[in-house]
Amino acid sequence: MIDIKRMDNADTDFYAVMGRFLSRRSIVDEIGSPIWDDDGKVWFVALSGGAVQGWVAVTSTKNAVKFCSDYILPDFRSSGVYAKLFAERDKAYGHLDASATVSPMSLQAYLSNGFQQTGTRGKYTVVKRSA
Repeated sequence: MIDIKRMDNADTDFYAVMGRFLSRRSIVDEIGSPIWDDDGKVWFVALSGGAVQGWVAVTSTKNAVKFCSDYILPDFRSSGVYAKLFAERDKAYGHLDASATVSPMSLQAYLSNGFQQTGTRGKYTVVKRSA
């Protein structure tokens, strides 16, 4: 059973849940940038028995959002965790214009959810979707 917990860095248990993953070298090496705990960033964290399986996040501007910080721990990949997290975030923010810079591993999930490729940044793809 996977529980999806919505949280931000003001939640009292945020650092107990996410602290050990923030700017962890192995994760930074894999996704190409640190995972920051910015104020206002909303996280959707997949938990099973209290153990983190992965997360996605979103930052907001006035009329749009940026989907960011997508990561699934290696032991839980190809198990449906990412699809559940993506759907939960999309349910909350799908009514707004959205953009993301995505890795090759997550590109298909974005394209399958109505995002269009608009450019590249090195090995990453920039995608956008209108509400």
